[in-house]
Amino acid sequence: MRYELRARVESELVTEAACFRIGDLMYEALVDGQGRLNELAVGVTVDAKRFSSRVRVPAPGEIGAIELGGDPAVHGRLVAALQNFESHVSFLTEHALRRVYWQDARHDTVPESDADEALVAIRGWSESASFDPRAARVRPDVLAGMAAKANALESLTVLKAFSREANNEHNGFRFIQTFVAHYFVIEGIYAPGRSGEASVLGAFAASDELGKIIDEALATLAGNSLRPEVTAQLQSQFKQMHCTWDRSGAMKFLFDIRGSLHHFNPRSQRIQGTPLNQDDFEAAALFAGFIAHMAIGFQEVALGARLGLSRTGVS
Repeated sequence: MRYELRARVESELVTEAACFRIGDLMYEALVDGQGRLNELAVGVTVDAKRFSSRVRVPAPGEIGAIELGGDPAVHGRLVAALQNFESHVSFLTEHALRRVYWQDARHDTVPESDADEALVAIRGWSESASFDPRAARVRPDVLAGMAAKANALESLTVLKAFSREANNEHNGFRFIQTFVAHYFVIEGIYAPGRSGEASVLGAFAASDELGKIIDEALATLAGNSLRPEVTAQLQSQFKQMHCTWDRSGAMKFLFDIRGSLHHFNPRSQRIQGTPLNQDDFEAAALFAGFIAHMAIGFQEVALGARLGLSRTGVS
């Protein structure tokens, strides 16, 4: 039996459909009507029993189930092969190959004998993730009020621009860029002009407002029952960064993560960002986003009060 990952490709790389073997890996490249590479598969021969699948027919009153076999190590190897192809072929073609969508690759089990056929009930499957775009309904008079308030609150425009771009990056699953944009908001409000660790953390610690926001963020995440895996990832990274789960530890965590994302050492075992591990920073991005959003809110309320502005609403 052969197990393969089949991924959509975005490119202007013109070639011909082809199959080729590299070691024990079998590649298949497909093209569109203009000859542009638009699909790439990579597969390997596997233990048929380990990758078997079946549909369990439910008894009366029960729920049916689909059982899928597999091997995380084999899957990880094929993902790495797609990533290797993406990076190297893109570079060598001056980036005519823009992206291989290995995150959304289809999983296929290809029987190679009658015995394999008997073990495969599900030939292929895929999964994908997306965020529903946030919608808002605003009355024309409220929209006019927002425009007037926007001009009065011009000093917050750049901070809100970072927040907007962070949201856009988050919806594209670019969590590293999301974190950085949120961090700029936090630093811009609570440590403007600071850069060194002692200077930034000193400024953070001097702000009781930031401390209270962080307390709220930690409490909210600790009780997160909707996505406990996010809290687990964040708590694990706090430990890896030797940061305590409290106000001062969170401030150090934010600063240290920001630092790790601005440097790259291929030999380092520490947490660091690459184009291939965006998911590792989802929790940190959500944590920073909670803080940044509340921080802007506090700034807007304080500035609005000084200017005597009324609040506007969105439904």
